[in-house]
Amino acid sequence: IFFRGGAPMSVGSKWNKYGTAGKKLTDEQCEKAYEEFHAKIADVLPLEAQDMNMVNEEDALIKFLIARKYDVPKAEEMLRGYLKWRKEYGCESLFATAQFHADFATKWPAYFGGKDREGHPLYIETPGKELSDLIKAQGWDAIFRWHVYLIERQRQIMKHWNTDRISLIIDCKDVTFGLMTNGSAIGTLKKFAAHDQAMYPEGMRMMFFINSPATASGVWKMISPLLDPVVREKIHIYGTKEWPEKIQKYLNAEDLPKELGGPATGPSWYHIDADAAAYQIPDPPA
Repeated sequence: IFFRGGAPMSVGSKWNKYGTAGKKLTDEQCEKAYEEFHAKIADVLPLEAQDMNMVNEEDALIKFLIARKYDVPKAEEMLRGYLKWRKEYGCESLFATAQFHADFATKWPAYFGGKDREGHPLYIETPGKELSDLIKAQGWDAIFRWHVYLIERQRQIMKHWNTDRISLIIDCKDVTFGLMTNGSAIGTLKKFAAHDQAMYPEGMRMMFFINSPATASGVWKMISPLLDPVVREKIHIYGTKEWPEKIQKYLNAEDLPKELGGPATGPSWYHIDADAAAYQIPDPPA
């Protein structure tokens, strides 16, 4: 499948490859909605001038349409809100100007390297035992900025690797009971969920929480009602014993880093450094 910009995308119809958010629409109906949407937001085009990390313009517009179930006025409101926030927050200069304490890279590490079965990049976060200390020491503003920075890196990966989605693995092996029951931490997760759903629609192909403690189910019950049903269906929570087998439905074991059972000769994995200005994204694996 090729989008208007000529970039090859994932399998299936560009309108329905991942469904249309529960709406059974024909390609013709989707095309009509897209053309109407495109005309309504002509004053903010081209989007690339305001969003350097989008894959391409058509892909971005379709994601907003899917997120609002092809309701054009709602998609327009969502997109304009996103562009307004992006400008006010300074997302376009984030890589050049953001400064993070070195603890972010060690207490909230993130890295990428392999691919899922559909060819989307795999991105992994491993929240450390000292994450609660990081939240307390750095404060909400810095934590949120790091979170946005990591999402923008994910989007940069998708663009550089020429794919429209990314699959995420959150390794919870070092997440403590205290963190899982911490009101401030849970509140932070709720804010992240609400923000990401509003500002970064349809960027996630799948998300897997692995090595999840028993308390994870309780936290999920508090977070999941905030998410659109389509988003909830993409999220899987697996305990320590079950995840190695269940996750293979979505990705090959050889695409995992060796720390998670992958082969020593598997794809290279690249950590996202706290030095935003110096970080350079590598090319995708063969």
